[in-house]
Amino acid sequence: MMSCLWMCLSLLYLLQHSVSSDQAVSLICPKNLEVTYGETVTVNCSIEWKSNTNCIGTEFFWGSQDDRIECKNASTKYICDWDRRSYVFLNIFEVNNNTSVFVEIGSDCGLDVSPFITVNVSGELLSASKSLFSVQL
Repeated sequence: MMSCLWMCLSLLYLLQHSVSSDQAVSLICPKNLEVTYGETVTVNCSIEWKSNTNCIGTEFFWGSQDDRIECKNASTKYICDWDRRSYVFLNIFEVNNNTSVFVEIGSDCGLDVSPFITVNVSGELLSASKSLFSVQL
């Protein structure tokens, strides 16, 4: 409950402060991605800087509708990284349901939060029906 409250309040704060027309940094992300059930998807966002700024990213995090996403290593469901200047990405392994994610970046010149990026899963019913009919006689 507290996690949800924290997430909602932080999103409202960030959205309020990222709508400025003099924003030095902005994220360009896809709105929707398609993935086959059980496969890996990469959510890749470009970082754009306003007119020759010498800014660099200082922090980033990915979030979902439910909570902050912990990006660790290959043994977890998520891996994420960035180059602090031009891109930030999130790999989601073994996707098995539709989800929405967003990314927030902070820099020494400001911050931006992406809109939700929807990951749509296809082939779920096909995979489920294959397992039902694979019983040996």
